[in-house]
Amino acid sequence: MKKAIFLLSLAFFMACSSPSASKAKTVQLVCDDLDTDPVTEVPHSAVSLLVDGQKTPIDTINGCSTIEKAEYAQKQIPADAIAACGAWYAGAGDYFYVVLSGGKPVVFKGWQAEEQEDQGFHWEKVK
Repeated sequence: MKKAIFLLSLAFFMACSSPSASKAKTVQLVCDDLDTDPVTEVPHSAVSLLVDGQKTPIDTINGCSTIEKAEYAQKQIPADAIAACGAWYAGAGDYFYVVLSGGKPVVFKGWQAEEQEDQGFHWEKVK
């Protein structure tokens, strides 16, 4: 009986102190369509980070859609990214991806434009 209580106590302690207890379970980047400018007809979208049902606004960009994993290498997104989104509109694009670091989501933003003189997506950590 004492052994059973000890094992149950040990299991409870391990579950409560497990590092995975503080890790996010569901992480997504969400694109929400906003109003299209009636004069310029430019689409606007809100990009948010959704973690375990909690939504945090990240940015507003021109248009937005999910980026499939097959496109990650082309856009210099790390293979271990768990979500990516963005859009190209009128000669420029804004893009986002999220990775987990220590079990917590980290969001990066990148951009690319037709007139840029360098290569790449200029990725920077934003959240």
